[in-house]
Amino acid sequence: MDVWCRVELVVPNGTSPDLAAVDALAQLQLAARRAGATIRVFDACEELVELLDLVGLLGEMRGEPEGGEEVGVEERVELDDPVA
Repeated sequence: MDVWCRVELVVPNGTSPDLAAVDALAQLQLAARRAGATIRVFDACEELVELLDLVGLLGEMRGEPEGGEEVGVEERVELDDPVA
């Protein structure tokens, strides 16, 4: 796997990450995926890690496979299955 570049996000002191930052990262990831690539986030501050986790993007932004993909898990639901 080749790495083309590393990008560093620099913000003014005292600025906390918000959902706009997460949205920007998600859009960058989407653009990368469309090009057959991916992005990875390194050395993220704790607040950004928590936000990425909250929206379900933490694993993907750390380069981990999405849930179930690494072991080939498939979920099947039967209509008669009781709700857990």
